[in-house]
Amino acid sequence: LALEGLGQLARTLELVRRRSYDLIVSDMRMPQGGGEELYRRVLEEAPALARRFIFLTGDTANPKAWAFLRECNVPVIEKPFRAEAFLEAVARVTGRDGWVAGGAGGDGRAAGG
Repeated sequence: LALEGLGQLARTLELVRRRSYDLIVSDMRMPQGGGEELYRRVLEEAPALARRFIFLTGDTANPKAWAFLRECNVPVIEKPFRAEAFLEAVARVTGRDGWVAGGAGGDGRAAGG
């Protein structure tokens, strides 16, 4: 498992261009752009990642953000959250119970926006 990007929109996009990922975990609000921008720009580079996102948000009162999240149809975890909720979302997105790095379909890398 490798965590890369970590809140840096430009860096995450650069990494998506160069590597394959099993999963992208993104907050909806980041200093260099939001999760919606990251999602749309990643899909321009790698459309296959459309169903490989998990979004985290503490912005539960924002109707625009929720409309976007419903449109994406990917797991959303509201902050604060339990570790179990995160692990369940990872298993659902990756198709792996007890998700571990290096399994079929990728190299165990996760980008973080």
